[in-house]
Amino acid sequence: MNIRQTNIDNVGIVIGDDEIFPGYNPKDGMHFTKTSPNQTQHELYIMHASYKPLATSLIESYPSCQKLLDVGSGAGSLTYWMRQLKSDLTIVTLDGNPQTVNSKWLKKDHHFIVRTDVDYTLVDDQGETILFDVITSFEHFEHIQPETFETFLNNIKKHCHKDTIIIASASKHHHPKPEDAHIHCNVQTQEAWDKYLKNLGWKLLPEKYITNTNHPFNFNIAISSQLTFRLS
Repeated sequence: MNIRQTNIDNVGIVIGDDEIFPGYNPKDGMHFTKTSPNQTQHELYIMHASYKPLATSLIESYPSCQKLLDVGSGAGSLTYWMRQLKSDLTIVTLDGNPQTVNSKWLKKDHHFIVRTDVDYTLVDDQGETILFDVITSFEHFEHIQPETFETFLNNIKKHCHKDTIIIASASKHHHPKPEDAHIHCNVQTQEAWDKYLKNLGWKLLPEKYITNTNHPFNFNIAISSQLTFRLS
């Protein structure tokens, strides 16, 4: 399937080296490349491979899924393993960090650099908006500014059919260093996220998909909210 993103003005987050953008850390999602001189290729692969158990769990939970959207995909490790497990699954990945396009774990013609809280539309060969069976967004909600969060959700909504399942997690961690405080710009409790989604008309579901045995290297279950929801 040929896929394109119609909003040519949405090109992700482009800032100067000394600039700060709320919610953005250019090192996030960069585990496909060394971020320190001491990292080895083996260590990078271990981080990448830590996404395989979660990918397996999602594939097993939704065997009939044909189209999946991963919002805030980073390096694309989760969807890499999903493609290995189900080769006929159409997967689209989105991330605001322009550097993620260089990740060897992504399928480049199905990866789009966009701000996920600015309007975007993914269309197929006929110009029709693609409706996904499952939409994932792990450890991404806390990076979306509160004032643009409804736009973020509206972007997801336009790519949903009546049975689409959204599976997400949101860190409850506040960065202790003042210079990093902007990175998690929207930290909420589980209860606050639940109430927010309900008030906007989403239906919350009880299923949780991240466990102590399948979580990737950069997840901490104790300080993450898990959110599964769909259109009401």
